Amino acid sequence: MATSTRAKKPRTRKSLNGDVDLGLFAPEETIGFLIWDTVRTFHRTFQKLVSLHGINFGLWPFLRALWTSDGVGVRELSQRVHMAPPTTLKAIVTLEKAGFAYRTGDETDARKTLIYLTPKGRKLFSSVVPHMDFVNGVAVKGMSKSEQHEIKRLLKHMRANMIEQQAAGRAAPEEKQRKPSMR
Repeated sequence: MATSTRAKKPRTRKSLNGDVDLGLFAPEETIGFLIWDTVRTFHRTFQKLVSLHGINFGLWPFLRALWTSDGVGVRELSQRVHMAPPTTLKAIVTLEKAGFAYRTGDETDARKTLIYLTPKGRKLFSSVVPHMDFVNGVAVKGMSKSEQHEIKRLLKHMRANMIEQQAAGRAAPEEKQRKPSMR
């Protein structure tokens, strides 16, 4: 019996329009999907751990920014976490209700309100650091220090590329205009 030397046909998926050759666009072959799916997995894993402390993952970027330096206004906090001011304000209200943060007027600018962590909010950091370490450790299990540095370098490079593209306002390639059917 002779063995076939024909190359395997790429995976296809049925759609309403017929067969679609996913090829390099199969989810497990695209960087965007792999990053998105990895981030989702990070979030789910970390959420289970931080929920033990009464916080949800949506508050995480705000807490992290305030642990770095608090006493900032809504606009600055929004910029630090790359969120819109209304989203930031909603997070601040949630942090206040949980007793993790408070707002006070700026002594030098009456128009400005500053956000500070409460002692409870500061103490939370030492409670969640072991969880951060655990989740990151799980993610890099089996990777050498060199591989860990390389993946960080590559992800930072990709992030910079995407930020540059957004700032330049370059649009995605236009889809070819289809002529309307004359039926």
